[in-house]
Amino acid sequence: MRSGWIVLVEITFHSEDIFLFALQDEYGVAAYKAAELDSLLDDVPIQHREVQFHESDAFLNCLSGNIKYLNGGMDGGFRHVKEGDKESFPTRLYRVKKDGRVTRCFHVPTKASSLNQGDCFVLDAGNNIFTWFGEHCSPFEKSKAAEVAHNMEIHRNGHSSLIEDVGNENEEFWSCLGGREEIQEMADYKAISHPVKEQTKMCILSDIDSFIKIMECEVSMNNLVTGDVCMVDTGKTVFVWIGNESSFREQAQAMLYAERYLKGLGRVHLTQIVRVLEGQECRISGFQSAF
Repeated sequence: MRSGWIVLVEITFHSEDIFLFALQDEYGVAAYKAAELDSLLDDVPIQHREVQFHESDAFLNCLSGNIKYLNGGMDGGFRHVKEGDKESFPTRLYRVKKDGRVTRCFHVPTKASSLNQGDCFVLDAGNNIFTWFGEHCSPFEKSKAAEVAHNMEIHRNGHSSLIEDVGNENEEFWSCLGGREEIQEMADYKAISHPVKEQTKMCILSDIDSFIKIMECEVSMNNLVTGDVCMVDTGKTVFVWIGNESSFREQAQAMLYAERYLKGLGRVHLTQIVRVLEGQECRISGFQSAF
């Protein structure tokens, strides 16, 4: 996943979901595109808005649980291979860090100063893939680094070899990092804030006199009115429930209003948004238990 990008992932072969992976402020355009894709598929999919570092289990399962966070931007969408040459890959260094119960893989500058003794690192040098383990890294980080490197090797179809747990004697490893440097003990790391479950709140969105009005109401299944759109906020997730007889304007604006609602609360980068169509409640994990 690339920081600074919006990614729309259409999953129709087994779960019939659309995941909107949101990283910065292009939410409006991405929400409209998700709505267009949803209309193209006759409103069958469920829309999920995912946030970097807070991805749902359903989203991670679609990617077999393997995500590497890359820096934004790239030279082009294709690898350039000359006739007779092996397929080439950009040299990248990944930091594997445990944060709470989750171990993540981050793209970091490809230089020796990025290393530290508290974490694990995977160096993708094209023909060779290296793992480097800091002296104070955890077993979880070692396991994740080995998994990431092993998956890289498998998907190269024999074009790359894995060299595990390299040390000071491996000259190619240090050459790819621009030479040896003193390794820092522990790197600064800002712990990722995680959403917490709160007392459930419920709001109704109604199109009144060409204006969308939001009214808070009692948290009850009885307030899911077929002619309106409702937002159910549990803290970790905002469910946007779409009534079958709600207006087109209510349906089109629902996800955008959910974004504005979270932005006003300072939770736009923490909370997932899931759109729920009337009649599909049983397909949405956690929706019915919110009441």
